Amino acid sequence: MDNSVVPAQGGAFRTVRHPWGTVVHRTDTGRPVSVYHSKSTPAADYLARVEHSPLTWPRSWEEAVFGVGAPIIATAIGVSSGAPAFWPLLLGVGAGVAGAFLARPLAARATTARRLDAGRAVGALVATGNDELIAAAIDPVISFDVDPAGAVDLVAELDAAWRAAEASSVHEKAGVIAALRDTAAHFPTTDGQVATIRSELRSMRRSLASLDTAKRELDAATSTADLLDPVPPRGIDALRAATQAIEEDAEVVRAVVDEQTAARPPLS
Repeated sequence: MDNSVVPAQGGAFRTVRHPWGTVVHRTDTGRPVSVYHSKSTPAADYLARVEHSPLTWPRSWEEAVFGVGAPIIATAIGVSSGAPAFWPLLLGVGAGVAGAFLARPLAARATTARRLDAGRAVGALVATGNDELIAAAIDPVISFDVDPAGAVDLVAELDAAWRAAEASSVHEKAGVIAALRDTAAHFPTTDGQVATIRSELRSMRRSLASLDTAKRELDAATSTADLLDPVPPRGIDALRAATQAIEEDAEVVRAVVDEQTAARPPLS
């Protein structure tokens, strides 16, 4: 596997850190151009920043801490022990510079980086924006020097199946998502394996669509049946009896009003 680090590219950049790695974006267009991934997320984030920093040195706050902090700490320790400040300061400067310059190659050894070129599976994976899917598949997909045939399409189909499962009313939704996560984590590495997985994903999506269609038809049938043969809600008889009693009381009151109005002497 080629574990080389993506070289710095012309222009200004910003980095966006995710739980699964760091993505470098161009500041003028906002387009993602590189992705850095490591078992140590801070290492990937650090390397992405220094690889695309416009500064010469220090290129990150970590290098500034090494370069400035080490001499200060060494000098403070030397002075507190009664030693002359010069030698601890010199030792601190050497340690700081060495640490700053060693951090970058050490991070590079632990990090895999790729340009997000069009037509590559890793670019398609990052473009999904599906953090759960990316976290599951990033290890195998970023390791490809050459993508197996159909890998880009497989990434899109995994994402589509994942989103369909999340939106579906399937009873075992957690199990479906777990199966998709396991498939992503064991992303196929050969053309034949990719074709097989894509076929299975198409079957899964058809099944999910069929289930949703059947449930919609059931809802519609249930609604139509209610209209054709309505079942009175519980308590309707008591409500109707109370309404009738109120109407009867109102009729009695209106009759009394009429009698009183008729018995009143006419105004002179």
